[in-house]
Amino acid sequence: MYSEALLHFAWKFKLIPQNKLVSVQGDKIEILDVGKHNSDAGPDFLTAKIRIAETLWVGNIEIHVKSSDWFKHQHQTDAAYSNIILHIVLEHDRDVFDRNGIIIPVLEIKELLPQDLEPKWNSLQLKPNEIACQHLGNIDSFVLNNWIDRILVERLEQKTELIYQLLKLLHNDWKEVFYVWLARSFGTKVNAVPFELLARSIPLSIVKKHLHSNFQLEALYFGQSSLIHEFNQDAYVASLWKEYSFLKEKYKLVPLPNHIWKFLRMRPANFPTIKISQWVNFLTLHFDLLQKVLEEEKEQVKLVFKDASVASYWKTHYQADVLSKSKKENEFKFGNDTLVINAIVPFLFVYGQLRGKEELKESSINLLSSIKPEQNSIIKNWEKLNVVVKSAYESQALIYLKNQYCDNLKCLDCNIGHYFMKTTQGIS
Repeated sequence: MYSEALLHFAWKFKLIPQNKLVSVQGDKIEILDVGKHNSDAGPDFLTAKIRIAETLWVGNIEIHVKSSDWFKHQHQTDAAYSNIILHIVLEHDRDVFDRNGIIIPVLEIKELLPQDLEPKWNSLQLKPNEIACQHLGNIDSFVLNNWIDRILVERLEQKTELIYQLLKLLHNDWKEVFYVWLARSFGTKVNAVPFELLARSIPLSIVKKHLHSNFQLEALYFGQSSLIHEFNQDAYVASLWKEYSFLKEKYKLVPLPNHIWKFLRMRPANFPTIKISQWVNFLTLHFDLLQKVLEEEKEQVKLVFKDASVASYWKTHYQADVLSKSKKENEFKFGNDTLVINAIVPFLFVYGQLRGKEELKESSINLLSSIKPEQNSIIKNWEKLNVVVKSAYESQALIYLKNQYCDNLKCLDCNIGHYFMKTTQGIS
């Protein structure tokens, strides 16, 4: 069954034979410009240019499976559809008139579409593959590489949307934004939001006053997280609580609810308690990281995260008062590259974009290109298609492509999908 999306695709990429276009009313149609595809409300294609018989028309085009869908969608009452110069339909079953009572020209395309267009589309949509088009064979490297370049920028723009929100929330204070953004990344995907809320509950101005003492910072962050309380029995945690109680009153702090933290199905090294201890240690060592990110060699930035260690107590207690088997120091380490990819690169990109510093945007891209690609099931599936993944530049784009396009079957919005659909018609 043809969908409107597939009909849009056929019109946009001129998969309909251009020398066979005749309106239902019997007039020859010549396409000069298919118009701009409209993804918002209103007509499907804007400011198209066509010739019907001897008259040149400039206006909008609407596409439906059946012409009676015009009334089903209530277009007859919508002023946005007052300048439709052509109604394209798979099947014409009812005349449509403009506001002056004049019939709108109709192009019926049921017999004009390539015969293998629908089967090809179904093969993309109905195959239960991790990557929708993987059963179709190797992907043309030129098509893929050009799409990766575009999709990576889309990926960065999506990630930086959160930074824009933080800028509004934190009154365009770049230092505060960087601090909260970095904290969010420390929390990993599972506890990103709780870590963001934790950082926002302890402003930089307070953190700066206690950089001389890991103990005081641990008291602040663990107290604010509500992962410790006044009834803890272990001496170290009890001392943290006592210190926090004093600081809480001094700064009029309001702690976060305990229930926001997630521990289930996680490695102990990723527990929020461990991450908070690492965060505190990292802050005391690299409080001025933003300055380094903006001014120093970006290769040096990749090394700073290796320093984040864990306070002795948390090496044997993944939760307060609960003794656990001691782990080796390297089991608490986390990938430097992960934080560079998820925190530093998007921040550099948006900072460069908003401050008009193209060199910083370029630095963000170069950083990704210098980092090894992530290794996960998504990348392995792409590699099965003989896609060469050389760096985080490629892996980030491919992960985004899988999650945002393949998983949502948005093949008609993907250049790879375009390639397969169009090569079937022999007109790529």
